[in-house]
Amino acid sequence: MKAITRAMAKAVGIALYDEYAAQDNNVTAGEELLGMIFRIARDVTESADVRSAHFLPSEAWVGYVDLPEGTYTITTEFLNASNQVLHRSPGKTVQVQAGALHVAEAFCPL
Repeated sequence: MKAITRAMAKAVGIALYDEYAAQDNNVTAGEELLGMIFRIARDVTESADVRSAHFLPSEAWVGYVDLPEGTYTITTEFLNASNQVLHRSPGKTVQVQAGALHVAEAFCPL
């Protein structure tokens, strides 16, 4: 919420300055420089949120299977190092058509 408020305050400040400068028929070099400083300050002070979170997965796996046309029920099992099933996703029915991409996703809540 703070970031949104800060961004809006900067935008309003620049808009007010632009409106004032547009009404002033005799804009000086100093006023032009001030407007440029406002815009540079806005761009320099805004940055992407690059924080990370501990609840994101430590691993992501992707695989593919080529299948002929037909209807399939897909169940995904997540195994531990001893090949014991940790989690089994419920079966999803997928209609495979030739020449089309079909995506099935699953996740392990553990």
